[in-house]
Amino acid sequence: MINIIVVEDDKIKNEKIKSLILSSINIPLANIDFADDIKKAKRLIYQKSYDLMILDLVLPLEKESDAKPENGLNFLKDIHSNPQIKPITHIVGLTGFSEYLSKYQKEFANHLWQLIDYKAEEIDWKEKLKNMLFHLVKTRAEFLQRDNLDYQ
Repeated sequence: MINIIVVEDDKIKNEKIKSLILSSINIPLANIDFADDIKKAKRLIYQKSYDLMILDLVLPLEKESDAKPENGLNFLKDIHSNPQIKPITHIVGLTGFSEYLSKYQKEFANHLWQLIDYKAEEIDWKEKLKNMLFHLVKTRAEFLQRDNLDYQ
């Protein structure tokens, strides 16, 4: 079973992501963790390994602080450079701020991740996220099956 962390400060967007995950694949809610600021997300990823992080770009460092795209980008860099943080198999960025998409897309691509344009009323972001979820579940099952084989 895969573990997912959703780092999102917008409650409505967070519910849409949660609903998409729960309706798309057979993952129990207990395998999905939520953080609404970077400080909380860091606490979670220090403690647990995740197969997928769905990361909002524009985030506050902690509750009641200003949400900025630099915060999400710096967090992404920290995930890659901090040896104390458990590695995350896949990271997908979601931003509802289209004006930041072209500016920060390259940073995500440099780490082989994807930054998706989130528009609540459109289905493009949902399809991309569903495809990622299906791929993760399928590859996890395949790896588990291979682990049970005896090699001589």
